[in-house]
Amino acid sequence: MNNFPYVLAVEKLAGITVPGKAQMIRIMMAEFFRIASHLVWYGTFAQDVERCPRSSICLVTGKRVFDIVRP
Repeated sequence: MNNFPYVLAVEKLAGITVPGKAQMIRIMMAEFFRIASHLVWYGTFAQDVERCPRSSICLVTGKRVFDIVRP
C-alpha cells in the first residue's frame, strides 16, 4: 500500500491543507507497512535458507501487522 505519494500530489494540486494529527497518523501507518514488509521479506528469506522458526515468526508477525493496518 504505497499511496502516500499519490495522496500528497492530490492534496498539493487541490490546495488541501492537512492537519498535523492526520499527517502524523499517515506517517505512522507508512512505518507500520514498512516494518511489516520487512518482516515478510525476512521471513521468506529465512525460509529459503531453511531457518524455519525464524521464518514462521516473521511471516506470522508481518501478516498480523498487515491485518491490523489494512481496512
